[in-house]
Amino acid sequence: MTQRIISRITAILAFATLLVGCAPKEKNVCHVNPNNWDRSADIVYENNQPGTSYVDISFFVRCNADLDINMLPVVVRIIAPDSAECIEQSIWTFDPEKPTAPATTVQKIAYRSTCAMNQIGKYIFSVTPMQSVRGVEAVGIITEKTDFYKF
Repeated sequence: MTQRIISRITAILAFATLLVGCAPKEKNVCHVNPNNWDRSADIVYENNQPGTSYVDISFFVRCNADLDINMLPVVVRIIAPDSAECIEQSIWTFDPEKPTAPATTVQKIAYRSTCAMNQIGKYIFSVTPMQSVRGVEAVGIITEKTDFYKF
């Protein structure tokens, strides 16, 4: 009887651990295959600000020691909450300095300055490399509020 209760409690705890592990731990980030990133990374940005807000948009890329390129051409596709779509090519430039030990680094890549985010809802940023790349672990977006007029 005790053995049965212990096994059920263990099963419940294991299931609860799995549920917690499925919860998103990071916001505005998409984890990709570090051995061969060749598919789109879809990053969701939730705009809850009423009215028009202006933001600077950058991407962050978490890389490991396997990254051996300095530039990566990507296609960036943005879908606004009203389903308006923008597709463009961009070239990401990486810092050539590699960590001395096998470790991960995070690199910030500037994308757009003073962008008007005038719709409430989800903006989807879909980033697809134009060639497969090894060493990228995650791609995310950074939005920083800014004033429309910068001097």
